Amino acid sequence: MCFSGFWVTHLVKVVSNISHELILGADFLKQNSVIIDHKLGVITMGDDLVTVPLQSYRMHQCCVVTTEAICIPAHSEAIVSVKCPPRFSGKTVIIEPISCFQFRMFAVARSFGQCKDGRTVCKILNYNPNALVLRKGLRVARIDQVHNIISCVQYNDTTSTDMVQTIEQADRQTPQVLDKFLTDYGFEINPQLTQEQKYELLQLLYEYVCSLLTGDKAVLTL
Repeated sequence: MCFSGFWVTHLVKVVSNISHELILGADFLKQNSVIIDHKLGVITMGDDLVTVPLQSYRMHQCCVVTTEAICIPAHSEAIVSVKCPPRFSGKTVIIEPISCFQFRMFAVARSFGQCKDGRTVCKILNYNPNALVLRKGLRVARIDQVHNIISCVQYNDTTSTDMVQTIEQADRQTPQVLDKFLTDYGFEINPQLTQEQKYELLQLLYEYVCSLLTGDKAVLTL
């Protein structure tokens, strides 16, 4: 391996279906006296014999940039048009945040996109309390081809919703229990409420009382 003219010989394992061309572990860093300087964005190797950037030129070639200046209001997100490298034109691509830039000024959502005429879109979140202006030509995200994905599962929100509903139904008390609860605590319920509204209110009171009671006696003030 060559790092800016500094040649290193190292025993490696060849593995298929990984997201990076080469992964260097702690053994390599230790043997070659590698020092990572996140503040300067560089790494030094071989007792400062060579200095290389953390983000290579190839990484810059795999970024998308804004096609025009855009203002994103505070605490909001926007779909932003971005320009892709020419080699991605006409392909389905993955948009990912740049690790060293994520949550510095904004956040980028991971997404799939179709690159048409050298352009695609990405979703950017402005989590700041003030408006954010992105200048034209700003690198905002990384781009890659979909063949780097090892597996993909469709997200289904109904499972979590059904689970919450099941838990809520399991915790609901019967009308008999709620009527006894009303008698024991002497709550005054508006007679104009329907039966359904009455038991919904009693269920809510029951849950709060159970969470507030400690010991055999307690005082509840409404």
